[in-house]
Order: sequence, then C-alpha cells, then structure tokens
Amino acid sequence: MFNYFCADVQVRGEYPSYIKRYFKEHNIELVILEGDLEIIRGRTVDYFGFSYYMSRTEKKSKTAAYQKPLFIVENGLGAYDKVEQDGSINDDSRIEYLREHIKAME
Repeated sequence: MFNYFCADVQVRGEYPSYIKRYFKEHNIELVILEGDLEIIRGRTVDYFGFSYYMSRTEKKSKTAAYQKPLFIVENGLGAYDKVEQDGSINDDSRIEYLREHIKAME
C-alpha cells in the first residue's frame, strides 16, 4: 500500500481511498488548507520515473496502469566487487543481468 501511495497522489491528483481509510483507522489527520486539493488535482506529473533494484516483476495490465509514460531512471544489481590483483573486476554477472533486463524491457 505505501509503495504506491505517493505515486498515486502525484499521478492521479487525489488521495486514494485506501490511504484515507488507513489514516482514519490510525487517527491520522492531515492539515489540508482550502485550495490544497485543487492544487494537487491540477498539477499531476507528465510521466512516472522509478528506480529498479529488485527481482520482483509485474504483469502489464491496461486497467491497473497509470496511463503515463514510464521511465526507469536507475537500474542495477547490488553485488560485491572483488578487485583482482591486477586491479580489474570480473563483472560478468552484472553485465549479464543488465543484458537480460534490457531484453526483457523490449
């Protein structure tokens, strides 16, 4: 739920019902001044940029998508780099990971 909360507000221009319910159940009250909701509604983002550092995948769904262009702004594989005696790093596993990821994006 919280993974999508901020993006839902920025992309859709409103607080989603699930977060309103969560706030109510946990006695969280936002200070929203007159005109604030109109500002949020009128200034949604043009695209959705995200960092991708996980192995989880999502299935494409027309009904669940944001209907905005998606941009991966960061991507990588966290791995321990062992520096060889000659100063080189064998990075074949990271290279292969990125190669396969790019193929999957196609």
